Amino acid sequence: MRHVGLHLALGILLTGSQSLAGSVADFATDFSTTNNPNSVAYGTWSYNDGAAPLPTYIANWAGSSGLSGWGPTANTGGDFLPFFTQVTSANVSSTWANQAAVGDVIIHDWDSSNGDGNGQANVTWTSPSAMVATVSGQVWSPATTSTGREQEYELILNPGPSQTVLVPLTPIIELTDTFSNPLTFSFSNVSLNSSDVVQLQVQEDPSSPFGNFTGVNLTISSAPEPASLGLMIFTCLGALAQRSRRG
Repeated sequence: MRHVGLHLALGILLTGSQSLAGSVADFATDFSTTNNPNSVAYGTWSYNDGAAPLPTYIANWAGSSGLSGWGPTANTGGDFLPFFTQVTSANVSSTWANQAAVGDVIIHDWDSSNGDGNGQANVTWTSPSAMVATVSGQVWSPATTSTGREQEYELILNPGPSQTVLVPLTPIIELTDTFSNPLTFSFSNVSLNSSDVVQLQVQEDPSSPFGNFTGVNLTISSAPEPASLGLMIFTCLGALAQRSRRG
């Protein structure tokens, strides 16, 4: 019975580490129609134009009945971009021609014709604690016919002067990078500190005359830091062995 406390402490440590390893932030699953920024069980999401969260959840975006999402408050010609929307069972066929799944998030990026003075479309996730994580996702063009509006995306850690670029600006090609054949990315063993930011930005390709819609999936899943976890387990086991020799 004398070692119950140490066994219990080790069990709690392992259970907590397993819980941490199972934590996942998912852009689509966590998408909110009421809060921006959106603090969830595991981190904080923000749907942005430039550095600012989009202010308004709009019921009929740009005069499109039934198409709702986050955009500029004005929602008028010349000022309705960027825009974030989540695919619903009501519009997955009629609006998106099944080029997305129900629950997917689709972003229309900024352009000079309808973006007024707003910033580029980007989604950010802020880490709630230090961790080692896997950052993964997909982007694709939901277009079913060529519009000549090809876009680009990039993935950045801690955007700013000291940023780390995980994916440099990469073209998203209409009719090639489709829902059934998306561009994918995955980065494992990404070291994050508390309040670190993962940003995925979508913008016009220089050859494009206008912005366009882009499907985006983004997940961040955590794993316990091997060095820290190993040290804590070793310490507990060492203490347990020491007490066994005395007992």
